[in-house]
Amino acid sequence: MAIASAPAASANDAALPPSKVPAKTLVVTIACLQSGVKGKVRVTGPGTYRTTIKGNGTRTLSNLVPGRYRLKAKGVNTTSGKARATKKTRTTRVKVTAKKGAKVLVLYLTPGTV
Repeated sequence: MAIASAPAASANDAALPPSKVPAKTLVVTIACLQSGVKGKVRVTGPGTYRTTIKGNGTRTLSNLVPGRYRLKAKGVNTTSGKARATKKTRTTRVKVTAKKGAKVLVLYLTPGTV
């Protein structure tokens, strides 16, 4: 499995169909955190697959085993308090196949910014 960075994505990118993502690939975008604060998303999948993505922007997990993957965003400390992923993006389940990848957007909310 390789992890690569890609250009930052906007909230509108979450609507792109999975066919736009290469096969056996999971694209995860972590957004809406203060500068210098890194999001934390735990990814689990088939068998014993486990990894944690830390950072902001877009990360690509490639050469994955086809199957179902679960992403769980953890709360992170900021200067304004604990930022948490929105309820809709906190825990996500996606399917990666030999023909299609998946794309996930994780949006964080920081206390006092909404």
